[in-house]
Amino acid sequence: MEQSSADSRQSGRGGTRQQTHEIVIDAPIEAVWKAIADAEELTRWFVEEAWVEPGVGGSIAISWGGDKSEPSRIEVWEPNQKLRLALAPLKMGKMQHEGTMVNEYTLERRDGKTVLRLVSSGIPDSPEWDGFYNGTDSGWRSFLRTLRHYLEHHRGKPRTTITVV
Repeated sequence: MEQSSADSRQSGRGGTRQQTHEIVIDAPIEAVWKAIADAEELTRWFVEEAWVEPGVGGSIAISWGGDKSEPSRIEVWEPNQKLRLALAPLKMGKMQHEGTMVNEYTLERRDGKTVLRLVSSGIPDSPEWDGFYNGTDSGWRSFLRTLRHYLEHHRGKPRTTITVV
């Protein structure tokens, strides 16, 4: 089961908005935590390269095979419960967002499975950011399904990524 709730606005156009995604994964909570908080595990379902400095005040940086992202600062590190990342300021072409965008992951056990909830907040609520908003919304839905498939069928195994152009 998965749920997505996009377009939860905070103060209307000109303010910020958030997305909420929830997915049920038939895997131990410790495996789901490791998949979102461990560099090697992140490369098995999400990105090509990852760097993690664990703990509050630490950071997570990622790469899809190009430049390394600016590190996201870890604000909350509660193993098997909650991970909150303050994302680095984002620049997209001529647009720059100086506010803080946050990705907060929470985990809980429900009916013998792990529920992962992701809330992405602080996304600018203006027409020029609609493409980013819509892209991250559909992207997270796809990535979370990939995470579930990885953990339920290929946990602990490295992956090979093939790019078709």
